[in-house]
Amino acid sequence: MSYFQIQTPEYNPGCTGQAVCSFNESQPLYSNNVFMVKSSSKVDNLFFVWSSIGTPSLTLIRTDPEAELDIDWDQFEDGMMDGPELTVNNGSIYSASGYILSKVSLLTNW
Repeated sequence: MSYFQIQTPEYNPGCTGQAVCSFNESQPLYSNNVFMVKSSSKVDNLFFVWSSIGTPSLTLIRTDPEAELDIDWDQFEDGMMDGPELTVNNGSIYSASGYILSKVSLLTNW
């Protein structure tokens, strides 16, 4: 059995000052947000990527243990894409899936 170690969660990972991934004070609910969590084991990595760019979405990617996930913020900022491109470096993708969250509800009473 393989046990996973959760790495440090990252907000807008790899974004180094691009305006596209900065907080928008005039429209805080419409800021571009990507949240990524990496879980590692001896045999593979799991990447969980949540995004509020456009329609909220969740991407799950399973890779070999040496792989790293990068986001190309420059192409997104230049208007070449509708969202940031995810790239796996230094490894292989074992499986990937994506989910569009068409309805997100806020529960206030438990």
